[in-house]
This record gives sequence, C-alpha cells and structure tokens, in this order.
Amino acid sequence: MRTFFWLMGIAVGLSAGEGAVFCQEKSSSALVVKNTFTRPEDVLAAFLNYDEQGYIWAGMSDLSRSALTNWQESPASETFYRYAKRTLGKTTTVSASEVTIPVTWTVTEHRDGFGTQLALPKDGRYQVSFRLKKESDGRWRIQAPTAGSYLPVLRLK
Repeated sequence: MRTFFWLMGIAVGLSAGEGAVFCQEKSSSALVVKNTFTRPEDVLAAFLNYDEQGYIWAGMSDLSRSALTNWQESPASETFYRYAKRTLGKTTTVSASEVTIPVTWTVTEHRDGFGTQLALPKDGRYQVSFRLKKESDGRWRIQAPTAGSYLPVLRLK
C-alpha cells in the first residue's frame, strides 16, 4: 500500500510540474530530469552516479540524456565494466565555456549482457576524458565522449 501512495505522490507531483528530481553525488536512486547544476563537476558527478547504478547500461531516459549531455541518442553498449575505485582528475579549463575532466576507474570486471566475463584492460584501468560545455542556457552538459563510444561503468556492490 505504501508503494501505491508513493507512486501516486510522484504522479501528482509530475503532473503539477514539480516532479523534477535532482541527482546528487550521494543519492542512491535519483532520476535526473532537469539540469540545475551551476558547476561542470556537479553535472559529471550526477552523470557518474547515474551510470554507476546501471541506468546508462539499462537504457538512459531521454529526459536524463538531454539534461546531462548533448548526445542525440542514448548509449547502446553490448558490454559494461564494474569498478572498485573511481578517481576524478583535475578540471582543466579549455575556454570560458568548455572544460575537460579526466576520470579513471580501477575495473574488476568486464561483462556482456549475458554475464560472460570479457578481457580487462592490461593495467586494470578504464580512463575517459569528459569534455563539458556551457550552453547558451547557462547549463553545463557533457559533449564527449560520444554516446556510441562511452562504455558504462557500474559500481561493484
């Protein structure tokens, strides 16, 4: 019964236009539907939180995709990594409206959708340089990597 009332509360909130749920780095299951972040690091933290919970692997919603990225399509990867440790590098300013932030994961598994174990990188690391751009609406969004080249990285439980 609690679930019913919880779902009804979400439905009422969404229909009233107050249903935007914002993802914070420490949140465990927030759905990002609107980007209100003022720093590129916060956008990336929200994306990484979303990814580590499996939302990118399972199918990124169009609302979340357009809130956090400039990707025209959702990622559609056949495989994913699981990680034990994630390290965010130093933010490098390219211009007033563009930054790059490197992220390195210490990966422990590389699997496909059937659960088959695949080869890990030789050094056990997966590295991605995220490029974020400040759009005309004042919001930062991920430009790179592209949706087609990004491999989801799930948190090891």
